[in-house]
Amino acid sequence: MPVDHVERQLREAWGSVDGVLDELDPEPVAVRPGGQVHRGVHDGAPVAVKVRRPGLAPVVRGDLVLVEQAARMVAGAAPGIDVAGLLRELRERTLDEFDLEHEASVQRSFARALRSSGRFVVGRPDSELSAETVLVTPWVEGTPVVALVADDQGETQGPRLGQAPSGAQAPPAAVRLGAAQALVAFHLGAGRSGTVHADPDPRDALLTPDGRLAILDFGATAQVSAQRVGLATATLDALAQRDGPGLARALDALGWLPGASADDGAVLLRVAERVLGPFLDGPALLDLDAVGDIMERAGQAAEPQATALVQRTAVQPQDLWPLRGLGQLVLALAPLGVEADWLTLGREALAHGWDGA
Repeated sequence: MPVDHVERQLREAWGSVDGVLDELDPEPVAVRPGGQVHRGVHDGAPVAVKVRRPGLAPVVRGDLVLVEQAARMVAGAAPGIDVAGLLRELRERTLDEFDLEHEASVQRSFARALRSSGRFVVGRPDSELSAETVLVTPWVEGTPVVALVADDQGETQGPRLGQAPSGAQAPPAAVRLGAAQALVAFHLGAGRSGTVHADPDPRDALLTPDGRLAILDFGATAQVSAQRVGLATATLDALAQRDGPGLARALDALGWLPGASADDGAVLLRVAERVLGPFLDGPALLDLDAVGDIMERAGQAAEPQATALVQRTAVQPQDLWPLRGLGQLVLALAPLGVEADWLTLGREALAHGWDGA
C-alpha cells in the first residue's frame, strides 16, 4: 500500500496527520491482505500503527454475498446444519475482523486481563488514535515465533525460554517447545476469560527478551460462554479417559449431536482413536507430516455408523470461530515440529485459563 494511501487513511481517521506522530516509517514492517503495519513514534515512545487497506469493506461485503448464495445452494445436503445461522455468524465476525476500532476494544480487554502477567504481553491500544481504519498500539520488541522454525542444528535465535540454571542459552528445541506451550496456554486459556482468538498466527506472536509471549493481532475474535468452554473441556476429558458415554453426553449438550447415545459415543471414540492415534496417548510429535497423516486417516476412517453420525451432526453457529481458532492453532504449531502431550496441554488450558500466568 503506497505511503500516500497510508497518509490518506490516517488523515481521514485523525483529521490531520501533522503533529500527531513524531515519526512514521514509510516502509511497512508487516503486510497482510487487510492492511499493513508501520513503526512510528508518539509522544517520544515507539508505536505500531496498523492501517486498513482502502476500499476493503465493500469488497468483503460483496464476497460474503457470494458465499451466502453458494451456501444456500448446498444447504439441502446437510439438513441438520443451521446454514442461515452459520452464515449470519460468518458475516458478523468477518466484518468485525476488519473494524480496527472493534479490534482496539478487544485488545484493550486482553491487555487489562493480562496486565500483571509474567508469561504473556498484550499492548494497550491508544484509544484517542484508534479508529475504524487505524489502530495504534505500543511497539513490542521480540523474536517472531515463525522465525523459530528450524532444525536442531539451525541457528534459532530467540529468548531464553527454558533457560538453563547457569544462564546459558536454551537449545533451539527447548525454545520451540516453550513457544508452543505458551501458544496453547494463551489461545485455549483465553476462553476462560470469555473471548476466543480465532486467528493464531506465528507472524503475530513474539517471544520477548524476558521470555514472555507477546500477541500483536486481535482482529479475529468472538465471545464464548463459560458453559461452552466447560463442555469443550468435558469433551477433551472424555477423549482422554476413553469415555464413550461421556463423549456422547458432551456432544449432545453442545448441540453437535442431539440425542447422542452411549453407542454413538463408542463409534465416535473408535473413529477418534483411528484418526488422532498417538495424540490421544501422551507425548506426540506435531509437525506438518503429522497433520497430513491425520487428514489422510480422517479420509480413510469412514464406516457406515460413522457416516450416519456425520449426517446427524449440527455444528452450532457460536462454535464457528472457536473451531477456526483451533484449526489455526494446529497450523501455527505444526511448523515448530515439537513433541508434547497436546491433549493434556489443551485440557489444562481450557480448565484453568490464565490462572498463574
